[in-house]
Amino acid sequence: MLKASLIRIHLKVRKSVVFAIEIILGLPHPCFMVPYERNQLFTGRDEFLNQLFNQFRDPTPRYHGRLALYGLGGIVKTQVALEFVYRFQNSYTRIYWISGVSQESLLDGYQKIAQQAEIQIPLGSKPIERASRVLAWLKQTQNWLLVVDNLDDIDVLSTSNLNMPNVIETLLPQAGPLHHTLITTRNRHADNIPAQGIEVLLFDKAEAIELLVSSSTISVSSSDPKEVGSLEAIVHELGYLPLAIVQAAAFVKEVTQDFGSFLQQYQAHRPGVHKWTPQGLRSYPHSVATTWLMSFQVVRNKNLPAAELFQLLAFLNPDGVRIDFLQAGAEVLHDDVEQLLAKPVEMAKALLELEKFSLLKWDRTAQTLLIHRLVRAVVKDEMSDTELTTFRSMVIDLCDVAFPDDWDSFEDRVACRDCVGQVMTPLLDVAVVRTETTAGVMFLIGRFLYGDGKSKDSEQLFSRGLEISSQIYGQDHSNTLILMRNLAAAYWRQGKTAEAATLLEEVVQKEKQILGDNDPETLNSMSDLTVMYLDLGKIKEAAVLQEEALQKKMQILAHNHPATLTSMHVLALIYIEQGKMGEAATLQEEVCKKRKQILGDDHPHTLASLNNLASTYHVKEN
Repeated sequence: MLKASLIRIHLKVRKSVVFAIEIILGLPHPCFMVPYERNQLFTGRDEFLNQLFNQFRDPTPRYHGRLALYGLGGIVKTQVALEFVYRFQNSYTRIYWISGVSQESLLDGYQKIAQQAEIQIPLGSKPIERASRVLAWLKQTQNWLLVVDNLDDIDVLSTSNLNMPNVIETLLPQAGPLHHTLITTRNRHADNIPAQGIEVLLFDKAEAIELLVSSSTISVSSSDPKEVGSLEAIVHELGYLPLAIVQAAAFVKEVTQDFGSFLQQYQAHRPGVHKWTPQGLRSYPHSVATTWLMSFQVVRNKNLPAAELFQLLAFLNPDGVRIDFLQAGAEVLHDDVEQLLAKPVEMAKALLELEKFSLLKWDRTAQTLLIHRLVRAVVKDEMSDTELTTFRSMVIDLCDVAFPDDWDSFEDRVACRDCVGQVMTPLLDVAVVRTETTAGVMFLIGRFLYGDGKSKDSEQLFSRGLEISSQIYGQDHSNTLILMRNLAAAYWRQGKTAEAATLLEEVVQKEKQILGDNDPETLNSMSDLTVMYLDLGKIKEAAVLQEEALQKKMQILAHNHPATLTSMHVLALIYIEQGKMGEAATLQEEVCKKRKQILGDDHPHTLASLNNLASTYHVKEN
């Protein structure tokens, strides 16, 4: 007996010595049950990993000792958890890793822990009984870390379906000091697990570039601006998403051999690149596109209106879609989506279902919905041409109905400004549907932007609207000419006077042919062109054009019409430029006389005309 006891003591001491050596050398110790090797290409996240380590030891959170890493598919939550395990392994006596994909895999994981820890379990025990024994053992054991990977479906934790409710209520160990559980999940609602949720965020630009270069094993010269530009463009196109970057790096390594060529292929064949999977052994079995499409298919099967709403969002503002914008134009959406937006409870259920897989972010405070740019691209890439046309047409109708028709009051202008951010992306989409409605919406919103001082944005919409109108109606149609005239005004407001004058000359020519010399629209265009000629220093051309416009207005609109008086004033300014002070004074005297009769002596316009006349007299006398 004494000899047997000494042998047991010797073995125990020997194991302790071996364990101590392994800790010193940084090697996985005997109670290290992790199915993956350390990722030697893991980069970044240092601050985040330290935050996790400190968070486990903070006794104040509600779920002390139980953390859930959540985030978009492709954010590589598993890799973050794996790096945490290897980086801080020496802080734990025991480390276990099990899968939370299904209840079966979870129970199987607890069975493996029982075997590894040599926990005594009666023969013939059911899986739930074995799990109960393991969880009881973990409760009595100190200083362990359990990783539950891919726990997306929280129902996996419930024991209600196992017909043994008295054994254990939930398939998670008790949390607390030195009892640490790290969970990875796509479900943003970590409180339902229950655990303290910590979001795994996207890389910043520097981290993304470092991952791209190191994963491709292709050297890059930091002094080559073209190469650096390609790297920056690639990570931007990929939305700084780690999985997409890793798979892009593999594509570069196996196919293109340089980053510039990859960028060209990606921009030309984006759907195919998203679905491409690298060769060889990989820690992640799916392409970046497949990752999201599998989640989307689950949502479609459970909640079809939620799936349709999600597809619609892929065509809207990438910086966040306002829920009130959707509701304002809901009448043009599919019936089930319209009904969804009209019922707050049903809408909340749909958004929660999408959030469950981190397919979108629902900002409850701002009431906006945000989808990652790559997810948007993959959703559209999976649509047929018919579906794409249907959704793009629906989006234009949404913009048409949701954007206010007028902006006379301050409140209306604020509403329009809020709405502009929602409509610009779909309207400037290169694949926008070319319809009468599209041209009309571009004109309406372009007009608001012009009046709101945003000339460059208005130019974009007027230009695209003009292109569509010319294609639908023809270059001589009145709608086309109106857009040309407004585009010329947007050019002029930005100082592009030569471009504005060239465009307006074409407008005047066409309006004379189509509407006639005496039409008010023709005369207004002539007056506008006069102002542009003045800016360009074409004084003689301006005088000829304004004299013609004034003569026509006096015949059609009468001598005392405001438009006629404005033309008189402009022509007087032209005469001053030409040194014709007598003719200028005569015109200004007429303007003063008419304005006194119509507006009164004290009206600002009358007083301005008197000041102009006085200045003309002064110049004439000197």
